[in-house]
Amino acid sequence: MGAFLIEDPKCVFIHVPKTAGTTIRKGVFGEKYEGPVFFRIPEKWEEFFCFAFVRNPFDRLVSAWKMFSIGMQESKWALNNNPPLKGTNFTDFLKIATDESIDHHSRDTINSVIRHHTLPQTHHYHCIQYANFIGKYENFEKDLKHVTEKLKFRDYSVTHLNKTIRDSYKEYYCEKSYEIVSYFYQEDLDKFDYKF
Repeated sequence: MGAFLIEDPKCVFIHVPKTAGTTIRKGVFGEKYEGPVFFRIPEKWEEFFCFAFVRNPFDRLVSAWKMFSIGMQESKWALNNNPPLKGTNFTDFLKIATDESIDHHSRDTINSVIRHHTLPQTHHYHCIQYANFIGKYENFEKDLKHVTEKLKFRDYSVTHLNKTIRDSYKEYYCEKSYEIVSYFYQEDLDKFDYKF
């Protein structure tokens, strides 16, 4: 999704897809922002506190697959009522998500949109290296509280937006899909200390 300048309080949020970013941008900060910007943080934004959230890659991929194959609860996403990959199995989705020959910039095709949503969180496209604080989806409320306290922002509520309905992510993996995700997202797993 890119980096966003939140208007009030002034801060920079790096929205990595499928890490509760819509909940943060729209639910917590009320859709008052500038952006997105990709690959870099504008110089004029560098003075502001910059934060991001990450998620276990194994869980993140299942969430993305469900979003594209069945839609999300109470979402205004244009494709929510007619998911473009309805009925696509997880293995076939992984082939698209990990195919580096598919452009992730244009978002002109559904495969490009999928690639955009499933790039490794450490990919330079996301600018996560600029973050002063990286929270974890798995510790969402605690880590969000750290951010809001840092910003002295107390008047907010959390409504989880774009949620998918599913079982534990572990239920969707076989040995082959485990190996694909372990290899493709190795840097994410190492940097953010995630395991299956």
